[in-house]
Amino acid sequence: MSPLTAFVLINTKIGAEDLVSDAIKKLIKSSKDLVEGRVYSLFGEYDLIVVVSAEKIESIEGFVSTIRKMPEVTRTTTLVSST
Repeated sequence: MSPLTAFVLINTKIGAEDLVSDAIKKLIKSSKDLVEGRVYSLFGEYDLIVVVSAEKIESIEGFVSTIRKMPEVTRTTTLVSST
């Protein structure tokens, strides 16, 4: 089975974009369940997008849950692709 890819769109508190981005990068590096991951800054409706791949949906769910618990994160939208 090929890895699942998740696109996590994130809104942060004003001025917290770099803090959240750095925290997510550390989370990606320390995760044993993710195949790969990247964080990008955005202009527009969302502040950041995180693209991660994992073999199991539970790995993505746990990763996104951790992001949602960050006090600087105000909103997330997650899209998952199976190909």
